[in-house]
Amino acid sequence: MPFYNNVYYPYGIEIGASFTSLSSSLSPHPIKLSSLVTARMPAGQLPVFKFRSRHETVDWRRISAIDVDRVANELDFITLQEHITNVTFCNVENERCPHCQNAVDPVLLKLLRLAQLTIEYLLHSQEYLTSSVHALEEKVQGSISQTEQIKVRVSQQAEEVKSLKDECKRRKKIISTQQIMIHAGANTYHKCQLCDKAFMNYSFLQSHVHRRHPEETAFEKQKVLQSDKLQSEIDKLKEELLLTKCHLEAEQSAHVAKLSQGYEHQKVKEDEILKKFDKWKEEEREKFGDEMNKVKEMFIKEFQELTSKNDVLEKHLIEIQKNNMQVTSNLGTLKDSQPYEFEEDRKNQQENLKEFLDKQERKWASRMQQLYQEHEREKNQVTEQVKISYVSTRNMSDGKAETITNTLSETMDILGLKTANLVGLGSDGAAVMIGKQKGVAKLLKDKTSGLLVNCHCVNHRLALASAQAAAAIPYLTKLNDILRQLFYFFQNSSVRMAGLTEMQNILNIPQIKLKMASDTRWLSHASAVQSLRQCMMSVIAALEREATERNDITAEGLSRCIKTYNFVSSLMMLSDVLPLLSNLSKAWQRQDVNLTEIEPILLATKLSIMQLKDTPGRYFQSLHLCLAEEWSDLRIVYTQSDVMAFKIAIYDKYLETVVKHLDARFPDMPIISSFSKVFNAETHDSSESAEILFAHYSKNGSPPILKYESSRQVWTVASKMIRSQSYKDFSPKQILLKMAMTSELKESFPNLAKLAHIGLVIPLSTAECERGFSALKRIKSCLRNRMNQSTLNNLKLISLEGPDSEDFDYGKAADNWASRKKRRINI
Repeated sequence: MPFYNNVYYPYGIEIGASFTSLSSSLSPHPIKLSSLVTARMPAGQLPVFKFRSRHETVDWRRISAIDVDRVANELDFITLQEHITNVTFCNVENERCPHCQNAVDPVLLKLLRLAQLTIEYLLHSQEYLTSSVHALEEKVQGSISQTEQIKVRVSQQAEEVKSLKDECKRRKKIISTQQIMIHAGANTYHKCQLCDKAFMNYSFLQSHVHRRHPEETAFEKQKVLQSDKLQSEIDKLKEELLLTKCHLEAEQSAHVAKLSQGYEHQKVKEDEILKKFDKWKEEEREKFGDEMNKVKEMFIKEFQELTSKNDVLEKHLIEIQKNNMQVTSNLGTLKDSQPYEFEEDRKNQQENLKEFLDKQERKWASRMQQLYQEHEREKNQVTEQVKISYVSTRNMSDGKAETITNTLSETMDILGLKTANLVGLGSDGAAVMIGKQKGVAKLLKDKTSGLLVNCHCVNHRLALASAQAAAAIPYLTKLNDILRQLFYFFQNSSVRMAGLTEMQNILNIPQIKLKMASDTRWLSHASAVQSLRQCMMSVIAALEREATERNDITAEGLSRCIKTYNFVSSLMMLSDVLPLLSNLSKAWQRQDVNLTEIEPILLATKLSIMQLKDTPGRYFQSLHLCLAEEWSDLRIVYTQSDVMAFKIAIYDKYLETVVKHLDARFPDMPIISSFSKVFNAETHDSSESAEILFAHYSKNGSPPILKYESSRQVWTVASKMIRSQSYKDFSPKQILLKMAMTSELKESFPNLAKLAHIGLVIPLSTAECERGFSALKRIKSCLRNRMNQSTLNNLKLISLEGPDSEDFDYGKAADNWASRKKRRINI
């Protein structure tokens, strides 16, 4: 039944039990299905097809009974099904007109035959397509079953991976424990093979076995056999180890050659950088020399002018005196009639003049003090235009990016600030903050129409670079563990701490406590390294006493780890390098750090670190002198090969890794670097940077902050003004403040004034936020852990934004508190 529910179905598909197949149709001449269509063939293969010959006669009576219009209007597919075989395979060539007995029109006959052939081919095509669909459905079902099997297999493998991870963690823990035991001298005690007990010597072990395990005497014989077997295996392993050592020495020599080549290449590169730096210093020196010569010439010229004027005045005075001497009075010499009265008047006039001069001095001193105060007030007004303020502390249901963004938007709405005006976001670099898909920065950037600039805190990036550089050197990771174990060894025991203090008093060493080397604050290693270096001998003495008197295995293991050449060398190396990174971090933690200070300070730090390769620092230079004199009791034995191995494998590699990670963590940021170049009087050509800023702030934002064409038109004039002589002595931050705060410049260059406002508030560091966290820890301590959010917020607001304790009016606060309601006490 080809037609069913307005859809054509080929022969061979079972539609339902109520419909018959083609073989049981109402045709007077039933035919076989195999004779109607070709056999089904696999999908993708073209079946053999040929047209069937037609011998059936036309049943004109049945055809005349069909109302074609009704079939078309009512979509009567059942009627079509009943007559499709008769119409398609009937022979009308011999038919004649029942009225005139004439043959059928040849053209009409040809049209009818073409229609029959078309229907027959369409039936064949439908059958082929149906076969293809069935084959594809079978493939899909096979793929689905295969997918299910793969999913089951993947789940099984995931469970296996999980179990393997757990096993790896367990074995890693076992290995680390065994390594600690090995470093701590695990071979100094004897463990019973039959239980978990251990003894200090073999005689105690023998007594224990005879007393507690008398039935295991046969085990001794087996133990001897096993010992012989193990000894043979050990000899075999020694031979393999010797062979492996030879291979490693060959590989090490090749590696040393490769490192030497890299070192030479790096040295050439450093020489080029130093040459550029020296050239820049020479240019700056010449420029400053020219300026000093100009000032010197100006002073000399003014001095010569003053000298010439003084000479002229002296000559004029001499001439006047000569003229006065030559003039004689005709009246003779005049004498005062009352010399005493004139003397008193002269004294009174002198006293009055002295009082007048004192009065004028006090007047001008107060005037100068007033002018100085006004100058300081104006200076503070200019420098305090950009202020970092604490806003609030809010509770959040979770730490998701959407929750953080919504809480931030709600806080800004409460304060009357528009989220669309956000131009910068500073964060610690967590994934929830800087995620590219659903991070807080991405969500806020969408709210600001692309205006916001995301800044990863420079101090957090510096800490990450330092930690990753140390993690790349395996021995420095071990040194980090030793520092942490030393701290906790003494910190967790008051007896050990008292012993360390006693040793420091005996050795006349200042009482210095060991500092914590924290993994979350890697720059804290600088203080930890410095404290250990200063009290090295007292720490060694305290550890050895703990190991001798109390048989402390941990103390003995730590003492052995410290008394090695690699440890003391690494300690001296870090004493030279870590202070440079700490100073860099402290410079970036200032409140007034700006865009233009990031790159120069970073470049100077990298140059200082690279110079340590050729010229070691103060502590590393004094290493061998220290080992020979101050630390001679350590009895550290080392050879020249040990020194070279440390220099290549640890010292040079660590310095290169630090610089590499600094370069990776501080790439060129177009928007930030453009600000530092546009508002810099020493930049010769900043047109490209200005184009970057104009393009970003004219396309992003709703509406955009700048107008691109007007910004480009005034930039030529503004750039000449910034690089003129009047701005020559201005720092980039002063130029930003002047452009943002001066009304004349704001009217003349409104777009640049907006850029200056943005450049002043983009956060490069989250140091202020970290200070807020420190205040939170100070206020909400362990004893005040039930403090609610509003009280904590108020106390933080007072601590961070309130006045100093000297300026606070306690009486007014007490009166305000007493007036709120009736109190039991009278204030």
